[in-house]
Amino acid sequence: MDDAEWVSASEAATMLGVSLSTLYVYVGRKGLRSRPVGGSRARRYLKADLLREMSRKNGPRMSSAGPTTAITHIDATGPSYRGHNAIALAEHATLEQTAALLWEVDEAEVFTDDVPRSTDEFERLANAMMGQNGIDRATALLHLLEGANPRSFDLSPQGMARTGADAMRWLAAILLGQSAPAKTPIHETVGAALKLDEAQLDLTRRLLVLTADHGLELAARAVRALASTGVTPWRTVTAGLLVAAGRRSWFGYAYSVRRLLAEITESADPREPVMRRLRHGDDVPGFGSRQYDGEDPRARALLASCFALLPADRELEKVMSAIELMREWSGLQPDFPFARALVSLKLGVDDSDILFPLARSAGWVAHSIEQFQSDMRTRPTHHRELIRRVPTPTD
Repeated sequence: MDDAEWVSASEAATMLGVSLSTLYVYVGRKGLRSRPVGGSRARRYLKADLLREMSRKNGPRMSSAGPTTAITHIDATGPSYRGHNAIALAEHATLEQTAALLWEVDEAEVFTDDVPRSTDEFERLANAMMGQNGIDRATALLHLLEGANPRSFDLSPQGMARTGADAMRWLAAILLGQSAPAKTPIHETVGAALKLDEAQLDLTRRLLVLTADHGLELAARAVRALASTGVTPWRTVTAGLLVAAGRRSWFGYAYSVRRLLAEITESADPREPVMRRLRHGDDVPGFGSRQYDGEDPRARALLASCFALLPADRELEKVMSAIELMREWSGLQPDFPFARALVSLKLGVDDSDILFPLARSAGWVAHSIEQFQSDMRTRPTHHRELIRRVPTPTD
């Protein structure tokens, strides 16, 4: 290509109206192509890619008729669940309390002592799939529990919340390889399965609360689309799992973050994996937020808790060294996937296989309830009553 088709970093940042640090994030996340300048660390950027991104940014806005939600509001302080700041909630709340807040119900009325039933078909398939990963097992098994629990078909807000609680408990059991759901708080169920100590248990609780919802992300939109058809939370949670596991979703990005963390913690020089990427002009996954200007408040809160609860940890010291290098070089801060991946590393668990889907299921149920009830208000009365009615054994 002609050199005139390429521009310097400062010119590229000016064209896009962003800082240099944001430009470096765009290279990896928006597919902007760049090439090195011989004899220096500088790079030049393809003008065609910049013009494409300018067109996208300055093009027509989405219609205001698109989906909206009252579940989670996102601003510079982080997400707020029904008006309650998630960072503050993570200091004391459980995932169950957070779910009840998102669903606008009484926790005790939906997370009861009744253990959701399973079926013989469920047991046979669960045993046959024990060698598969948790997400694959959950997507294959969850919907089988729908018919074993007649109240699943109560699509009133309270009924969907009760089913949501059942689905979350069974999801925890499936992801942890257990044969039946527990009645204990989900973070304690995870802690018992992984043999976590008190500090690790507290980190688990905080991570779950901070991850419970983040507005209309890709999986939430898929969940809402399916909820509009009148299916139960068993199936909408399954839809969330399927979308979240896509390579272009957070799960694909999470793999890159985990790989970087593994290199940092296993290297004699923890700064080397970061420096290598920077020298080659590669994206450094886990830094720079797409949702927040500057630092993601969730990442800041979770990392602060991690370093406070696990002091004098050699791996954490290595990670801090790498974080400081990125701050010095680009001004970028760790994002929330990085914080979650680091905490999961210290818990000895894969966040994308267990903690993320388990936590986000609370938000998916909330979106299911909100979307279905919103649709119901626009449907004829006789149709609403038909869908709301709980089937009896004679139906």
